[in-house]
This record gives sequence, structure tokens and C-alpha cells, in this order.
Amino acid sequence: MNKIPLTFFLFSILLIVFRCGKDPAITGQSEIKEDENPVLAAISINGPAVVTLSQDETYQLKVDGFDADGNPIDTKTSANWSVEIPSRVTVNPEGLLTTNGELGHTWTYAAIGDLRDSVAVWIQRPQSKPSAFKITLFFTDDVPGAWRSALEAAANRWQQVIRDTLPAVDVATLNDYCGYGTYVFPDSLRRGIERGVRIYVYVSSSFPAGTYTEAVGGPCIHRGLPLPTTVLGVISVNQDKLNVPALRLRYVAHHEMGHVLGIAGVVQGIQPTWLDAGNGLYRGHLALYGYSLEYGQLVSELSYANGSHWPVRELMGIQSSGRISHLSVGALMDLGYPAAWYGTGDIGIY
Repeated sequence: MNKIPLTFFLFSILLIVFRCGKDPAITGQSEIKEDENPVLAAISINGPAVVTLSQDETYQLKVDGFDADGNPIDTKTSANWSVEIPSRVTVNPEGLLTTNGELGHTWTYAAIGDLRDSVAVWIQRPQSKPSAFKITLFFTDDVPGAWRSALEAAANRWQQVIRDTLPAVDVATLNDYCGYGTYVFPDSLRRGIERGVRIYVYVSSSFPAGTYTEAVGGPCIHRGLPLPTTVLGVISVNQDKLNVPALRLRYVAHHEMGHVLGIAGVVQGIQPTWLDAGNGLYRGHLALYGYSLEYGQLVSELSYANGSHWPVRELMGIQSSGRISHLSVGALMDLGYPAAWYGTGDIGIY
């Protein structure tokens, strides 16, 4: 048998070891091709569903990239940023949001090629500044003192949620009629400039006999579209239900005033974006985001029943605390009110 030279034998061993370290079939590892780059298939703005800012505040956004299988990848390319309403917020090329002093809701967009994503931005009055919003109540002489006190407390509570004035309206230019049944408000109340919401409260004999309803509230005249915020509203008190237990009266006052502001499907004319009147589903972006804050779960729709009412705990939060839910605040935002998420907290029991 011929002898194999030692140098040839050592070279063969080194070659086998080298091949074992590179052959995927032997090592069980996937072979990486350095000349292949993952293709960007989707982008997403990293952050909350709604960015909430106070006036004179900044917030940094960034974009995440994903391949066709949803795996994160390096975007490599900077996003092109834009905003819907620059008077409320601007965004620089690096995705830094800066508020510009105007309150309200807008959208920020990011784009890389044909790929796009957006995020809602809400600019609200800082909690340290007092609310500038005002609900003015006018009572007829026959409204009982307990009802007056409950409605005044409810107005103060809603004023902590809605934080800023609304577009000015000359009340004298509005319709002559504002009321339910046969009641018409006197000329002395249908004048002046209104930047908040004016609510007329009276005792009515028009409720059906035997009804459980203590009162009915709703807007009767709105500001101009596309933001259907109330200018003049009505709360009619059932003359047969004047003696209401204190806890129930507190809830009724909040509930009916919420209807005056437009919550729960009572807005007349063109509906706000959060209500699909055709099938009775609530779809408002901010109202549904408020629902997720309130109950810790995401929803795509809220069905309504029982006369366009949300359930008590969804509309008002916990009844006994005088607390207003995030869902209601989100609905107010969808309607165009300058509301604040932090306004839902317990300010006090009254």
C-alpha cells in the first residue's frame, strides 16, 4: 500500500473542517446571502393611537418598517412627514411634532414611497390653565331648586372636560324657535354673542302620562358644519317627576346635558363622523379610542339601542362618583369640542 504524504493528509483534514463549517446541510444553518436586502412592505408610526399634546409642547414620532411577513426591518430611507392642519401642529423632517397654539384635532402623516401611515393628534388646553368654556343656564321660574342645583353642578363638571371657547355666534341671527312642545323662549333670551353653549331649562306638561322619563335634553341649534357643536340647547323637565332622589337627579342632570352637547346620537341634520345613522354603529376614531382607555380593550364599533343611548356606565362612567367617561370625551372631540382626556378624573362629588 502506498503511503500518503503527511502534508497531503493534513491539507485534506483542514479542507473537510472548512467545508463542514460552511455547508448548511451539515451544520443545519440557513445560508445567508449577503447580496439580498429585505424589501420594505409596510410602515407604521411608532406610538399611541392618539397623540395628546398641550399647547406649547413637542413630541417625537418615528417610523417602523416591516417586510411582507410582518418582520421588522431597517427602513433605511427617511420618511416624508406632513400634517393636515399646520395652524395646530407642525412636523419637521425628523418627525418632531410642535404645537402652534391652536386647540383641536388634526392628523400627522408619514410616507416612504407609496407606503403611508397616519396618527391622530389632539391639542388641548393644559390642565394648569383654567377652562375657558362656559355653559350658561336659563331657568323658568317653575324649575325646582333641587333641579337648578343639580344642573348647575353638571354644567360645572362638563366645563372641566370641555376646555376652550367655541366659535362665536350671534344668537339673534339664529332661528326664532328653540324648544320642545309648545314652549318658545322669550325674546330677551334670544340675543347676545355666544362662545359656549346656552341651555334653556323649563318644566313641561307634554310628557306622556305614566312615563318613567324625568327629563329630555338635546341641542336645538348648532354652529355651522362640519363641526356640529351646540349653540342653543333645551332641557325639559317632566312636571310629574319633580321629586327625584338626589343620586338619580345627579345622574339625570349629567346625562341630559350630555345629550344637549350632542352625545349619543341626538345631533340633528348631518351626523358627526362617529355615528353611522344607516346601521346605528358608532365609528368615531376618538370616541372608540376613549372606549379603549376606559375599558382596556380595542373595539371597531359600538352598536346603539334604547333610543340612541349608550349604556349608563359607558356614557357617564361610574354613576355615584360624578365621573365622565373617556368615551364621552372622545365623542365630544369627534363633534369638534376642545375637550381633554384628563377631564374625566374625579374632581369631586357634589
